[in-house]
Amino acid sequence: MIFVIEHMFTLLILCTSIRNTRKFRTIHCNQVMDSSMCIAFILVVMAIDVSNSFPSVSNKTMDELKTFREKLKQFGVEIKNKFSGLDTDLQSMESDIAKRNFEKYNGHCYYFGEDRLSWFDAQRKCQLIGGNLVKIEDSSENTWLKSNTNGAGTTAYWIGLTDLVEGEFRWTSDQEVVSYKHFVSGQPNNSGGKQNCVYFLYSEGKWNDAPCENNYKYICEHDFCY
Repeated sequence: MIFVIEHMFTLLILCTSIRNTRKFRTIHCNQVMDSSMCIAFILVVMAIDVSNSFPSVSNKTMDELKTFREKLKQFGVEIKNKFSGLDTDLQSMESDIAKRNFEKYNGHCYYFGEDRLSWFDAQRKCQLIGGNLVKIEDSSENTWLKSNTNGAGTTAYWIGLTDLVEGEFRWTSDQEVVSYKHFVSGQPNNSGGKQNCVYFLYSEGKWNDAPCENNYKYICEHDFCY
């Protein structure tokens, strides 16, 4: 097509020359091969040129469609795997609930998770049952939690307190800045610069900060019980 456009003026001159030749006068082609026919001739050539380009465009489009189809197929597999993982989590939680009843205290319900998870996974699991990691509001609640946890002296339970904004400890359930505190002496110290999550120490009922990736037991809290 580019060739035709670039040489359109030349083709018009060629058509005019052909029309004026003696040979075409003899067969009266001068009445047929006028300017309109020349333009038609050019359009035919252009059409042939365009039609010849269709296969390459079509092939390119088909390749793009195949690539898109493969991406959709892969996306479908990823979604299926995510739902499968969620289903596994729900089944695990149902099993945990069947093994242990929720504990009630002062109008709230608590679930003591005995499996060990990172802080973020523990929070996600609490949300699956309609709650959050526990928010400890006073010394009475803290003492009650200590009496209901199980384990050896160093057993730790995640609670819902973090300072993801360094030095600003907030409860994850409502983002309220912590008021009541019961940290181990000298804590929190953010050792190594990566201790942004808080756990409850079974032996003393006191708190300490630790890397959120550590795997500990956990305590969930919500406003209804099963």
